[in-house]
Amino acid sequence: MSYRDMYLYELNYQFMSGFESFLKQKFNNSATTCYKLYQRFTRVIHKAMHKGYIEKYPFENYKIKLPKKKIHHQPLGLILKSIANTTK
Repeated sequence: MSYRDMYLYELNYQFMSGFESFLKQKFNNSATTCYKLYQRFTRVIHKAMHKGYIEKYPFENYKIKLPKKKIHHQPLGLILKSIANTTK
C-alpha cells in the first residue's frame, strides 16, 4: 500500500469521511477518539486558513456522530451523604 502527500486544496468531505473509516477499521478507534483527532486536525486547517494557505473550510458539513451517553442523575441527598462520608 502506498501513500502520497496531499495538498491542502485537495482536502474535502470525502477525504475526512474516508479518514474516519480508516481510523475505525485499521486502528479500531472509537467514535470519541476519531472526534478528538478530527478536532486536532481541524485546528491545523483553521490555522492554514488564517495564514491564507486555503480560502475556505474544506469540511463544512462534516460531522462525526458520537454515541449518546445515558446520564444517571443522583438525588442531591445521596450526593451530600457520599461527600460527608468521604470527608470523615
